[in-house]
Amino acid sequence: MLIQISDKKQLFEFLKTDPFLHIYSIGDLDDFFWERTTWYAWVERDGIRALFLLYRGNNSVPTLLALEEQDRKAATALLKELRRLLPRRFYGHFSVHLRPHLGKWYTAELTGLHLKMKLERDLFSPVLQPQSQRIIHLQQGDLRRILTLYRDAYPGNWFDPRMLETRQYLGFEEADRLVSVAGIHVYSPQYKVAALGNITTHPDFRGKGLSTWLTSSLCRQLFETVDWIGLNVAQSNNAAIRCYSKLGLVEHCRYEEILVMGRT
Repeated sequence: MLIQISDKKQLFEFLKTDPFLHIYSIGDLDDFFWERTTWYAWVERDGIRALFLLYRGNNSVPTLLALEEQDRKAATALLKELRRLLPRRFYGHFSVHLRPHLGKWYTAELTGLHLKMKLERDLFSPVLQPQSQRIIHLQQGDLRRILTLYRDAYPGNWFDPRMLETRQYLGFEEADRLVSVAGIHVYSPQYKVAALGNITTHPDFRGKGLSTWLTSSLCRQLFETVDWIGLNVAQSNNAAIRCYSKLGLVEHCRYEEILVMGRT
């Protein structure tokens, strides 16, 4: 049976059974993100069997996190029943087995296969900070420089300026120019999770290990307040995967990112 849930404790009890699969959803339980979330569950006599999150952020297109690896039957049932409640156009993160079940009601534009990578504390392999280089803790006053860097180095990213309030964005500058950034998409000290994101280096400064160094520094900082660190990365982004692997991140699972539109 499909139901809508707003009990954080109940949601967390289900999500923490696979925290690296659901790391974004767990982070979105935090008050910082909560008001933008709607939660749909497939419930049977023994409780929640599948749980999807519809997130409405600063992007005009909502995102549906439809991830479930253990009970595929329940996830399929939830997706089929949920179609009448979903917006006409949305972006989806789908477990690979779910896309065929979008059925005749939607057209699905696959934007790529992605990996969910995880960093466990015992496997973290930090990169030492070069003595001659200094980390900048980025704040709202740095927003213009950050947007300029993303325009030049990472167009089409999912940066939300509100995330600077978490104080979990680090940068490196060369001659007063911001040339590298590492940050997060989700961060919750309450639920002990962080999802890395918006990591990039200007093309003129790549090949020097700046992204690896900054990401390492950020992970060290995050482990002071969280237990689970993860990220999403396109399977085709070999350079980023090499960077993350150096730090000890490993693949947890694969999923598909899809732009979904209702049929007329």
